[in-house]
Amino acid sequence: MLLLQDFYDEFFKQSSAADRGAICQLKKLFNFLQVCRDISECFLHAWEFMATTVEGFVCLLLMEYLNMNSPSDRPQTAPDGIEAANNLDKQEYFYTITATVANKIWQTLDVSKLTCEDFTDKHVICCVAANEYGVNFSTMGV
Repeated sequence: MLLLQDFYDEFFKQSSAADRGAICQLKKLFNFLQVCRDISECFLHAWEFMATTVEGFVCLLLMEYLNMNSPSDRPQTAPDGIEAANNLDKQEYFYTITATVANKIWQTLDVSKLTCEDFTDKHVICCVAANEYGVNFSTMGV
């Protein structure tokens, strides 16, 4: 609930009600009138609204990737005969497309800064130094 509240605090602005595609404008467009800024008062409605908007934006991204102008258009990159193909071939095509889209939007972290190449220092476990008797809490101020 806190993450959803943080999201609404950041993106749910009443002043953006006229801006096309803004969260406040989509709320009115999709008739989610029970959604308000305070998530604790409308959590289920806010969650459903967020799921709806995320699904919509993913569909738009997929349509953009496939050069489609309408949801009823046939993707130009679709293999010939995919409509009549067996379910396994359709599933493979679907997984290929969704993996491409997921890789495009998935954020990867640069973990190289998290690695330590010098292992000569004493091993420290989560801000607590270990010694031969166990854990030394003095490094934590306990």
